[in-house]
Amino acid sequence: MDAKAAPPGPGLVGRDREVAQLQEIVHGLGPGGSCLLIEGAAGVGKTALLEAAALCAEQAHCEVLFTATAEFEAELPYAALHMVVQTLLPRGNAAPSSAALEPLLVALGIERGDIPTAVGVGSALLTLLDHASRDRALVILLDDVHWIDRSSATVLSFVARRLSSIAIGLIVATREAGSYFDVPGLPRLVLEPLDEQAAAALLERHDPTMPVTDRMEILNEAQGNPLALLELPSALRAARERGSGAPGLPVTRRLQRMYDARIEDLSPRAAHLLLLAALEGSGNLAVLPDQDQLSAALGEVEESGLAYLDHRLRLIFRHPLVRSVVVQRCSAPTLRRAHAELAEALSDDPDREAWHLSQAATSPDREVSARLETAARSALDRGDGVSAVRTLLRAADLSPDREVRARRLSEAAFIGADVTGDLSRVSALLDEARQHDPMQQMSLQAASAAAYALLNGDGDVETAFRMLKQAVEPNMGSAVDRDALDEALLIMLAVCLWAMNPAHYATFTQFLENLGDDVRDDLRLEAALIADPVRTALPVLPQLDAAIARLTQETNLVQIERMARAGAYVDRIAPCRDALWRVVQSGRSGGALTTGVNALAHLGAEALRTGHWDEALELADEGLTMCAQRGYWLPAWQFRRIKGLVAAARGQYQESEQLADLCERWAAPRGIRGVRIFGAHIRAWQSLSSADWETASTQLETIGALGELPELVAYVLRVPLDVVEAAVRAGRLPEARLHLQALREAQVASISPRHLFLLRCCELWVASDDELPSAYDLLADSDGDKWPFALARTLLGHGERLRRARDTAASRPHLERSLEIFRGLEARPWAARASSELRAAGRATGPSSTMYLHPSISLTAQELQIATLAATGLTNKQIAAQLNLSHRTIGAHLRSVFAKMGISSRAALGQALANSFPERLGTSGGVRGTDPGGH
Repeated sequence: MDAKAAPPGPGLVGRDREVAQLQEIVHGLGPGGSCLLIEGAAGVGKTALLEAAALCAEQAHCEVLFTATAEFEAELPYAALHMVVQTLLPRGNAAPSSAALEPLLVALGIERGDIPTAVGVGSALLTLLDHASRDRALVILLDDVHWIDRSSATVLSFVARRLSSIAIGLIVATREAGSYFDVPGLPRLVLEPLDEQAAAALLERHDPTMPVTDRMEILNEAQGNPLALLELPSALRAARERGSGAPGLPVTRRLQRMYDARIEDLSPRAAHLLLLAALEGSGNLAVLPDQDQLSAALGEVEESGLAYLDHRLRLIFRHPLVRSVVVQRCSAPTLRRAHAELAEALSDDPDREAWHLSQAATSPDREVSARLETAARSALDRGDGVSAVRTLLRAADLSPDREVRARRLSEAAFIGADVTGDLSRVSALLDEARQHDPMQQMSLQAASAAAYALLNGDGDVETAFRMLKQAVEPNMGSAVDRDALDEALLIMLAVCLWAMNPAHYATFTQFLENLGDDVRDDLRLEAALIADPVRTALPVLPQLDAAIARLTQETNLVQIERMARAGAYVDRIAPCRDALWRVVQSGRSGGALTTGVNALAHLGAEALRTGHWDEALELADEGLTMCAQRGYWLPAWQFRRIKGLVAAARGQYQESEQLADLCERWAAPRGIRGVRIFGAHIRAWQSLSSADWETASTQLETIGALGELPELVAYVLRVPLDVVEAAVRAGRLPEARLHLQALREAQVASISPRHLFLLRCCELWVASDDELPSAYDLLADSDGDKWPFALARTLLGHGERLRRARDTAASRPHLERSLEIFRGLEARPWAARASSELRAAGRATGPSSTMYLHPSISLTAQELQIATLAATGLTNKQIAAQLNLSHRTIGAHLRSVFAKMGISSRAALGQALANSFPERLGTSGGVRGTDPGGH
């Protein structure tokens, strides 16, 4: 890595505000430092902004370190950290002392010593940075942090929180999906696409002679993405040269297709260079084989525009999609040959050499697997147990000797359990494995233990599934401990439910089929009820009900929680309630902690559904505390879902948005779709509360498309009313009716009284004028009071419809009942909407329609609702459209709000609301119950 900044190139278009923020950081370096995280989609200009920061830092006479993490080094411990500090390390020979740097040097494999902790490595790095910045301020620019390895992320996160006393500027860039580098409270710069004016200016600078029609088409397709704006003109020209117009595809597909075509045009040697660079990951051409042919191939690659050589003599791909396309279009034999070439070229880096050799292997290989085991021990010596587990698993894959393979799996299991934390059930499983003695049994038990730790700990579903699959396969059909096998399959089912990967579930079901009648009843019952209950639940409900009825006498707390889990999506938590409280009490007293946490989650979710929201929040807070104390990070998301939904419904939008964002950031790099669905549901409720119907519908479609009940997504049974209401309010009545028809055909109403009630709510939403009276009668005959929020929303919609049909007298009882329920739930946005509708129907809403923001300031519910919407940036016309009022009425209300609050512009409105009514905007301390460990 060179310590000089990348050449700046032309000034950035449309980024004045962002550049000014970077300049403020650089010029503010002195006795203290600062850190900034730049986030944005691929191609939005993060790297260009880092280059602007580099130029600014050089002009301010700062030293600049500019580097990037590499996709294919994400599994190598401390890979990113090594790239960051390698040019600083020689200075450590003089000062500070080598003893002060010892943890860092050991972590990087430069010296040998005791296994360092993350805190020790971070402290040593701070010492090194402090020394490096004494002569002049140091600015570290780190690109592509979404590919950072976990161990480096831990250390750099530690450092980022402690820059206040040294002259260091740390600016990192990552994609929107997030990464392991996640520092709560870290200043963030979200890089949005260019606005229309800036996009047009960039296109004009790049291709001033482009015809107007082409310009408009490209601006429409690019949607402000700078990379697309620069690349699409050549794609359009190439398509026309081939005799076809530009294909009408989304930008990302268009770009991917374009890259594929451009790769096809490369000579074999240039295409091979791209493949080697993609697999090598860092862009360091010096490590690539066949240096004699490199120059000619490099020129061709640069001429293609797919990649370029930067100032550090590293090959940089123009877009992340290029690397993906290069790898994906190659056959498996081609990839293996490329890995073999890289392994030969990396002979001076044993760990990376071993990894590439393992990817090149076509059959078990005793020597390669032994070298991988050595690499795993090296990772463990550096304190990175997670990497050690993954490397040992690959070593197990390649082990020709079954006993050695089992030993490596067992060792991986022990390491995984140890790294994850105090998981008493893992220890119990490993003790049982040792008692059974045969190595085959040990392998099965140890794999179950480690998978359990990885799943409930850091949420590493892919490693957990692979570990279980490798342990279960050799034990199918052989004389094994059936309890151990069933335990492994139950953990595998849990992995499938969180990951929602059809291929994983197909493997699980094949295992069940292979076992035939030998499958334990509770395992078969859980599989039928929680994986795809829409299609498989109805036939086994009598069996479930009988099992739940026996829980009053059940003493096995694990069995109680499992039956409750089996009944979660089919509304059987209520009859499990007393038994679940016994499980909770055991967890509170230090007994079955995991089952206690899960029992709290079941009870909290039921309290949410039944309108006992304060109880739900109390249970969620308790669950989060228990999870944080013992390192159960994955189960904690069940409680954040509860908190996020309540916050969204109560109008605490900042809290709900933060929780939804946390779901996405944590789940995306781990591939856990179940948690990402939690985030989508929170955002859907937030959009419903703020009357943003289209966004609500869009968020819900990430769970399941309108009119479809996708396989393996049990969560669709949580959202039928949300889906139908959002679709109807967004003007998509035909699609809403199709969704209702899908629910009918699946006989969802037969699952439980609640599902019958929700179906009748949906029928009322989509009913024609002629069907409306009978649809309401059916709803009135249901036990809707048991589920008050769903009932109130449906009554509000029904009252709105009657009022708009000028049947105001008939609308009032429904609006009054909905307002009463919303107030009881403290669902302020909903109460404000019901109050507004009720006033429009000619009925006063009572003194509680005034909400006090300050002892000397009071706003009506409608004024508060309008002020909140205006503070988000909506225009009067947009607010009027949401609230079914005229824009003149909105203007009158805002003038009243300004007068009461003593402000004169919209610019001051957001801060005035935050100061006077923080609970309205969720600004009274951020997100409660967030993960204290940064997970």
